Parts: sequence; structure tokens; C-alpha cells
Amino acid sequence: MARGAKNDYFGLSGTELKLNDDAENASIQTAEAEDERGDTTARATFESLTANSNTYSVIAAFDVAAGLILGTIASDIILSGWDISTSAGTPPSVSAKGESVVTGSTTDYTYTVPAQSLLPASSAQILFTAFTLSGEGCNLTACNASCSCSIPRAKDENGETAYTSVAKAQLEVTAEFIQNADVVPTVTPSADWTTVSPLTLTSVDEGYQTHSITLRFTPTAVAA
Repeated sequence: MARGAKNDYFGLSGTELKLNDDAENASIQTAEAEDERGDTTARATFESLTANSNTYSVIAAFDVAAGLILGTIASDIILSGWDISTSAGTPPSVSAKGESVVTGSTTDYTYTVPAQSLLPASSAQILFTAFTLSGEGCNLTACNASCSCSIPRAKDENGETAYTSVAKAQLEVTAEFIQNADVVPTVTPSADWTTVSPLTLTSVDEGYQTHSITLRFTPTAVAA
């Protein structure tokens, strides 16, 4: 059976990441006029946009801070967010998302994140050194990261995008732990990381107890 070629919208597939899937998610803006009954009497469409996404497998150590810079533009698509998933016994994965921009657009600002070498190992990894873990019999079973920013758009007289920028970036790390002894995990956020969801017991059934926590880091905008 023939398989169609996938689109690497963000140009990330290479020696560290391999493309798994893509989605274009095209949309078009619509304006409508109504009569006194509320029935549509005229309709116009304008500005076709896409919300593109890719997923990747990690096959070699990947430099996240260098490879996933919010606000960068590739093939008229601006990178507006990404997710990293790591867990015990499962290969890590990376997903990226973005939006179409005006052809020829350039980046005024970008956002970078703390250093992180994402390993291809099938194990949970403490991402971005966001925290330290202590407690006898406490183990990290999953650690995921999500980074995103908004894409403000300046419009022209026809409602079409004339200028695009980036704003309000944030990075969140959510970690899960399993407790196989009487000691509750101690999780200490690193400098510049804020706890937005404190350590919470998430399972108290007949199995071992599990806990989760979410931490947040605010990247700084850098002039391109």
C-alpha cells in the first residue's frame, strides 16, 4: 500500500528527531450579512490560515533550547508551541505546533528555554533541571514539558494579517512519582521555577501511591 509523504513544517527531522506525523488544520475567515429575519443575505471569505503540527520520535540526544525556539519561522509557519513527553519504559516524543504567517515575514523576537539534552532513552527524564527529587523509595515515572506563546496579529483594512509577532511565552513541566516506601517524595523547584500545582497525591488504591507536581518557568523575549 502506498503511503503519502509527510510534511515537516518546522524542518526538525534529522539525525536527532524523525518525523512521525503531520497536520495542516486549514481554516478560512468568513464575514456574513443578515436581513431582518436573521437570514444570511451575503457571505464573503478572506484570509486562509493554517494551524500546523508535527510529531517526532527522538533517536539521538536532542538540544531542545537550540532546536525549539519559539517565534522562529520556517516555510511561512511560525513556531508557537511544543510538547515533550518522557515516561518509564516508553521512548520520548516531541510535538511542535505553529501558525501560517504572511509570506516573507521575519521574526522580531524569539523565546529560548533553559538547556536540555533530551535523550532517546525509554525512561522518565527530569526536564530542564526544573526540580530535584529526594525520598527513599520514590521514583520519577513521567516528566512532560509544554511550552507555548501567543501570536498577536495586526490586520489591514481587509482583515488580513499584515504583521505577526510573539508574546506571553511560558514553559511548564509536569512530573509524576511513585512511592514504594513510607517516605513521601520531596520535590524542590530549581531557581526561577514556580510551583503552579503543588505536590498532590493522585492514587490511593491498592497499588503504590503516586504523586504529581507542575512547575512553571517564564522565558525572556530576545530581539532577533
